[in-house]
Amino acid sequence: MIGFERATEIANLYYNDIYHLCLSRLKKEENAADVTQEVFLFFQEKYNELEDEYIKAWLYKVADNKIKEQFRAIAKKEKELALEKERKAKEKERIRKAKLREQELARLAKE
Repeated sequence: MIGFERATEIANLYYNDIYHLCLSRLKKEENAADVTQEVFLFFQEKYNELEDEYIKAWLYKVADNKIKEQFRAIAKKEKELALEKERKAKEKERIRKAKLREQELARLAKE
């Protein structure tokens, strides 16, 4: 088990490494910063349960898992946006067809 002072040292020691891992995988600074923060917030919750000799591996594993969560969240958002775009296109097409029917009925009524 490690104490608060050692946890602070570890956070200072590995923060940049974890950030660069996240950045290399996520490619966006904002996403990398968010995931890095999540890793160290989780570390803050768990440090007193961890063994010092496994901290680096633990941090990298947590970072890897958080990166995967981020990819899943991005994929989900992209899917939702695609579905919304498809829904809007269908609605636009439905309105276009309704207008055509309306125009056709108006034309037939004039005849």
